Amino acid sequence: MMDQQLFNNVVTERIMDFLPPIYAGYKPETKRVNKVNEAKTALMLLPEDKGLCSATPMVYLEDMYELFQEKEDLDDTMKSIANIFMNNIYSPTEQEAVSFDFKSLKNRVVMEIINSERNEELLSELPHREVINMAVIYRVIMRLCDDGGFDSIIVNDHVLEEMGVDRSEVHELAMRNTTDIFEPVIMELSPKALMITNNFQTFGSSAMIISEVMEAVSKRLGTERMYIIPCSIHEFITVQAEGTDLESLVAMLAEGNREFTRECDILSNCIYYYDLKEQKISKAASYI
Repeated sequence: MMDQQLFNNVVTERIMDFLPPIYAGYKPETKRVNKVNEAKTALMLLPEDKGLCSATPMVYLEDMYELFQEKEDLDDTMKSIANIFMNNIYSPTEQEAVSFDFKSLKNRVVMEIINSERNEELLSELPHREVINMAVIYRVIMRLCDDGGFDSIIVNDHVLEEMGVDRSEVHELAMRNTTDIFEPVIMELSPKALMITNNFQTFGSSAMIISEVMEAVSKRLGTERMYIIPCSIHEFITVQAEGTDLESLVAMLAEGNREFTRECDILSNCIYYYDLKEQKISKAASYI
């Protein structure tokens, strides 16, 4: 079976053969993209006539290679890639529902929290705010989708410039907007443990730095002192600090990151301590 690099080359060379004639004005291009916890090769279809389209999806070829390995059928995989483009390239009419006027999208800026060490290269390109060994980055929600998901882009300095805000202002915007768009969801796991995410079950761990959310969690747990277990970038668990064996939490996090959490979703190797009175997160322990 062909390796990843050969697969990338073949897909780039042949993708136009699997698209209808209406896409004849597009040209396939690839570029290396820094994503959270990883870098991937993105395939894009760019219009030769810049007036055709101002938005095109990125298809990550590492993901498509995994699909190819499952299918063991190159043409079938190519059809799947072509379908992604056909279903997601916005025509000029469709773009009317997707605003690219970033000044009008300030109320759609939200937070995502990621691991700093795993994302040094990505963070070098982005406005962000450090939180111990994590970092808050920002996204703009571009569109809410019919399937209950959403389209978003990461905020870089170009987006900031288009918005007309600086790095401190974007954090303030995100702090105000995040719980409006990502409604917090608090689920009881036991009388002494809660899981926190949001209504999209995506990027939910950013709630750990939102004081209003942590106040609600504290009230539900009946304590002002909690340990935070960062299950992934999407959710975290809080437990009462009093009477809890910290070493067992560290072992649980290590097993979860190793066995259950996707590499691209891992947030941290640390257990954190939260004190409601101080409204402060600090490092409690780690497994490395």
